[in-house]
Amino acid sequence: MSCFINNTSENGVNQFAPFSIIAKPVGSTCNLRCKYCYYIDKASELGYSGKTIMTLETLENYIKKYILSHPEGHRVDFIWHGGEATILPLGFYKKAVELQIKYSSNRIISNSLQTNGTLLNDEWCRFLKKNNWLVGISIDGDMDVHDEYRKTETGKGSFLRVMRGIRLLNRYGIEWNAMAVVNDYNSEYPLDFYHFFKGIGCKYLQFTPIVERFEQNSTYSDANSDIMPFSVKPEKWGHFLNLMSEKYLYRYSMLHLPIGLKLFPDSVLWAIIVAPLWSWNIMEIFSLVTISYPINTELEILTRIQLEK
Repeated sequence: MSCFINNTSENGVNQFAPFSIIAKPVGSTCNLRCKYCYYIDKASELGYSGKTIMTLETLENYIKKYILSHPEGHRVDFIWHGGEATILPLGFYKKAVELQIKYSSNRIISNSLQTNGTLLNDEWCRFLKKNNWLVGISIDGDMDVHDEYRKTETGKGSFLRVMRGIRLLNRYGIEWNAMAVVNDYNSEYPLDFYHFFKGIGCKYLQFTPIVERFEQNSTYSDANSDIMPFSVKPEKWGHFLNLMSEKYLYRYSMLHLPIGLKLFPDSVLWAIIVAPLWSWNIMEIFSLVTISYPINTELEILTRIQLEK
């Protein structure tokens, strides 16, 4: 969600600086078991048993205080995330919309939902379309690369179910974007990666490299590496981004890519890389970023591009 920090300028006028937080009403509960997921075991690590679900009382308290933290006339952006946010009954989100209307008081309300798409159906899509929600779909590429790591609870691939959800979104005319994880497998095929998303009607694509160190008690062990085997290698990540920029972003004289650095569990730093394409070396940027933080820090880099028409 976006909030505003109340600051007072030198002339005594109140100013409001936006920042973003994500609401996770189901906690880490999810219907998939992606091999690289860092979040699925958070509930047990924190000592919770069973599902961690936001109550309606908490929902109203959250919506009311969040909206009222914004001045009238401002936009209030609600971001619903997981785990898998659509595990909750649709009635939960209908109640959320009712509460947003109740407390909006001359504020503009927007909603976005991040989902793996496997639980979407006609009822969900009618709701999303009616209320003009933006949807983010988690998908890593075509069936071969997506199903490599994004498995169901029974170990089966989830691609066909995700694509069914995307077809429903397209059928109902719902605006959606894609979020993909770049790993050791799909980083080998950057152009296939790009063309796949363009081919399924994706207009905006956000992708993040997965780099995870293995736990000391992990069954994985490699004397030559201290990262999990699904992690993308620096040179592959650099090649991946350079090839995309050379092939599809050349038409801009300057490259503006928003890079989000997530230092888990609770801090986010946003930066903008602005450089002429002929002097931009993503390998140098990636190396600089990865060595700038403690060795035990998990790092996620988010890159968002608009796919060409």
